Amino acid sequence: MLTRSQPDIAPELWVSTAQSVWDQMIAKGNVYKASNTYTEGGIEGWWVPDYMVEANPKLKSLTDLAANWKDFADPSNPEKGRFYGCPPGWGCEIISDNLFKALDLGKTFEVFSTGSGENLKASIARAVAARQPFVGWYWGPTEVIGKYKLVRLDMPAYDPVKFKCLTQTDCANPEVTGWAPREVAVAATTRLRTDAPDVATFLSKMTVPNNDMNAILAWADDASASPEETAQHFFQTYPQVWKTWVPADVAQRVEASPI
Repeated sequence: MLTRSQPDIAPELWVSTAQSVWDQMIAKGNVYKASNTYTEGGIEGWWVPDYMVEANPKLKSLTDLAANWKDFADPSNPEKGRFYGCPPGWGCEIISDNLFKALDLGKTFEVFSTGSGENLKASIARAVAARQPFVGWYWGPTEVIGKYKLVRLDMPAYDPVKFKCLTQTDCANPEVTGWAPREVAVAATTRLRTDAPDVATFLSKMTVPNNDMNAILAWADDASASPEETAQHFFQTYPQVWKTWVPADVAQRVEASPI
């Protein structure tokens, strides 16, 4: 997109993972942000299954973990709770470990490493299937959040100064702050505005609520659905979302067309 202005559309560009190239495109002026792919952006945090929140109404935020550590007691070490950390080598690992220190959770929890993203996903699946405790890092929108009905614990508002320290391995005094929502953009070439103005208008409205995307991805995972089948499911199940993207007459034609 930077060098050749192709492809014309990148519907889910996680800006922070390509920040340098993104900055170059914006400076060059051949690509623009048409809209946000997700209404809340990409979300990171610490999550628990919904049944744990239902069982303990006092468990609402990160700061409630220390007082409720027994809810997460580790069978192999019942004197402490088990916290599932970010997979080794991922950017979130340093941040999550520093946040763990900032909350002084070492007295009541120990960090458990699953070793990989797939193992973390499998650990969540096993815990939820057995209705066992789980608390750990994850991100969304993903099928994991929707499928296993994970609830993000409340956290303070994002503080850029505190967060910068959390990203550093040598952060001397980590302090509690929330994650900033990740910018996930519908990126398009600027020529699209002239060559296909109706498409550009459509893209400017194309955004999906995070919870809906979690549910869509969970459905696709359960059904082993293809991208085409997932798109069909979306059109059939979420008209309240996509109808806001197009004029009424277009919506009527879409609904009338065979799927």
